[in-house]
Amino acid sequence: MKLTSWPSSPAIRTSAVIALAGAGLFAGLTYDVAEHGESAHFDHAVQDLAVTHRTGWMTAAMQAVTWLGSAVVLVPLLVVATAHLLIARRALRAAVQIWVAYLGAVALYTIAKAVVERPRPPVGELITNASGASFPSGHATQAIATWGTLVLVLACARVPRVRTALLIGTTLIVVLIGASRIYLGAHWLTDVLAGYALGGAWIALLFVMVLWSRSRDAFPPPTTGPNGQY
Repeated sequence: MKLTSWPSSPAIRTSAVIALAGAGLFAGLTYDVAEHGESAHFDHAVQDLAVTHRTGWMTAAMQAVTWLGSAVVLVPLLVVATAHLLIARRALRAAVQIWVAYLGAVALYTIAKAVVERPRPPVGELITNASGASFPSGHATQAIATWGTLVLVLACARVPRVRTALLIGTTLIVVLIGASRIYLGAHWLTDVLAGYALGGAWIALLFVMVLWSRSRDAFPPPTTGPNGQY
């Protein structure tokens, strides 16, 4: 069997498309932010809308939700997930994958922040702790990368109904984290969207590599005979 005939599953192709789409979206948003393009024009309108409609109970809720995208919550969550994977499932590869997803996301948004150096929204509108550059949102990037990878790894052995519920719940958490960053005045809309795009592209690329590695293990390369024939 030739290398060109190795399996290319729908999951690999889908993950590759998502990775390319996310990378393209992130590149487009980065260009718009740097050049003050069309997509960045919505930032002030969305920010004004969020500030205008702040209420006491909503502020308390968003201040709680935003922690779900911080290292203070994500790192202990990853430690617990790692213990479960190693002890209950003996899945060393999966344990490594969730940490690679998180640490890779942190590295990517740290580099992007340093390159773009976008200022945050006005300090007078900030009602949470935030510092440094604004683009992309670190919370959004690491939230989609970490929560997304966790649900993909931990739900893979579940029945379809449970997998669907976990996926919906995770999506809701990630969306609320992004919304909280805008509501609390820590980020612009395009910061959050870019974080989703960057984190989504990263975990999609990671899973392309994981799935491709598994396909190579399942279909090892052919050996040659003494005359170099397959």
